[in-house]
Amino acid sequence: MGKKQSVAVTEVLKTTQVALDNYDDIFSDFDYSDYSKRLLSYDFLKELRRRYEERKKGEYEVTLTIPKKQRNAKIESLVKKRIKNHFKVHSTKIDKTIKNNQLRGLVKVIVGFLISIFLFLFSFQEIIPIITLLSVLSWYFLWAGYTDIFEGAQKLRGKKEFFEKFYKAKFSFVDEESLLKPKTLPQESS
Repeated sequence: MGKKQSVAVTEVLKTTQVALDNYDDIFSDFDYSDYSKRLLSYDFLKELRRRYEERKKGEYEVTLTIPKKQRNAKIESLVKKRIKNHFKVHSTKIDKTIKNNQLRGLVKVIVGFLISIFLFLFSFQEIIPIITLLSVLSWYFLWAGYTDIFEGAQKLRGKKEFFEKFYKAKFSFVDEESLLKPKTLPQESS
């Protein structure tokens, strides 16, 4: 019996509910394009980010509630596709940024290493300012390169996890009224 209760609690924790007045709440107020091209609302994305920060682990199911009289299956299908596409595009952009940062970091490490080899092979003992300048440049390129390769990628991976979670999440629409039905409590016997 304990296992069944813990599974039910886990399932409840994975569900995120967002109340909407209409479909426009998902999209930017400044963009009046068709739903297929419209930008997602900053507030909507911020709310998803806030929910993600509260519990990063597990899979996500996002339930969007909307008044029954405003529901439209065709629009809902388009909106779900649009939301998923948003998260997929941003996840792909982050992948490209990580690769570019790592490539740039690798180039910096190579330049730093080449300057170090140059300093080692050719001793400029009579020109100390050049040695100092080249040594500083060598250390800068090595340090900045390793930072780009490792630390920059780590920070971006956190953002990527957010976009991946919501790209893989299940989005569904439900009638607002079905969730607001008063629940009857068992009456106490006298």
